[in-house]
Amino acid sequence: MMKSISKPTESPLCIQNHWIQNIQHIPSPNYSPRPDATDISLLVIHCISLPPGSFQTGYIHLFFQNKLPTNKHPFFKSIQELKVSSHLLIERTGHIIQFVAFDQSALHAGSSVWNNRTACNDFSIGIELEGLDTLPYTAQQYQQLITVTKTLLAYYPRLSPHHITGHSNIAPKIKSDPGPYFHWPMYLDRLNQTDCQMIEDHYLQSISNGDSRTYCELLHEFIQTTQQDGELLLSAVMEKNKKKIKQLTHRLIGSFQLLELNAFIHQIKTFDESLKASCWNQKMTDSGFQIYNVIQQALIESEVLYNTALSQPQSRF
Repeated sequence: MMKSISKPTESPLCIQNHWIQNIQHIPSPNYSPRPDATDISLLVIHCISLPPGSFQTGYIHLFFQNKLPTNKHPFFKSIQELKVSSHLLIERTGHIIQFVAFDQSALHAGSSVWNNRTACNDFSIGIELEGLDTLPYTAQQYQQLITVTKTLLAYYPRLSPHHITGHSNIAPKIKSDPGPYFHWPMYLDRLNQTDCQMIEDHYLQSISNGDSRTYCELLHEFIQTTQQDGELLLSAVMEKNKKKIKQLTHRLIGSFQLLELNAFIHQIKTFDESLKASCWNQKMTDSGFQIYNVIQQALIESEVLYNTALSQPQSRF
């Protein structure tokens, strides 16, 4: 039987000595003591990519350590004298790296003003998203940013959702990040949601978009997270997803996308086999078995719908 849930966990991350635990740490020399170590009252969202428009290069890490190889790209020579850093970087994949302890000032804001206070580095935390202000950010980045933000809000009492802003708002004449593609309403709204609601929205949005591959990937990611945490935040969510899976298969058949449906079934089968092995070889929570049962039912319903559609004269590939 699935365990009852009294209160969803607000964040799987924790902070010790002003460092987030269980993420990558790459200490930067570019920081200074805060005038008041207890005054952490602003969160600033930035974006960065090095070279501009290139991702997953590793050059951001080197830049924050003053080790950028200037011979690797012409742009690097124009920034070689800069000494900058941020507290956190969230890469396109959602990977999080911390460079500076939160009780120290990272060099991220530069000349800046917030609510008539200058020198925002003194009282702010800077988060860089790997990206460009002319491109959308990834779902993984939003998910991690929301998780990190909840962690910071819970740990530092002077922070609040009303004290979150973009670099462009504290230095409007010289900065434009995170840019018009950053989804402020969604981000701020999610800060007021429980993790259970966030997961539900994330999964159901993928299914409603009809993206079977994305849904299977999300499902796999979800069960892995569940096994790591040892506890599920969901109860009604899986029941809703089961209905949505059936709706998805009906939609695919209704548009005669039988190859897509067949691929969906194949992905479910592959996932089902790996999950079955996990059930027998690892300790699974009651919730894990609940998901396994949902996948089994989805597989049966999908195959029935597929075979029925295939037997009809109007079916085509």
